[in-house]
Amino acid sequence: MTKPKNRGGRPRTREPQPGQRITISVRLTARLKALLAEAAERSGRSLSQEAEFLIEKALGPEPAFATEEQWAYVLERTVLVSDLMTRMGAHLLSKASEAKDPAGIEEAKGFETHAKAILESFPPGLVAAVRKGRAKK
Repeated sequence: MTKPKNRGGRPRTREPQPGQRITISVRLTARLKALLAEAAERSGRSLSQEAEFLIEKALGPEPAFATEEQWAYVLERTVLVSDLMTRMGAHLLSKASEAKDPAGIEEAKGFETHAKAILESFPPGLVAAVRKGRAKK
């Protein structure tokens, strides 16, 4: 007969109630903890509340009001806007470089940076699929 596996830590006295907070331990790099602390300060939440908020945002269910078709439409339009921002940034960079306008060059680079950040919020395969589907139309 085998012994049950020791889960470690303090023995649990009862099962948690729905909605009850449960303590867990997480190891983070100093850089990630600093980013979490900055985000928590900006939002007015504690480190624990901010971590819970971000995890819920990353893993939580999609809003019930959005259908798959609605999400596809939003994603397609988001990719389109991001691609337009990239093109606009390249055009502005060209014009600003010709005019030797440092402020214009920085502004143009900002377009590309924001466009890239928008797309990085989606899985790369999803963005590629949207672009491929748009090319077929």
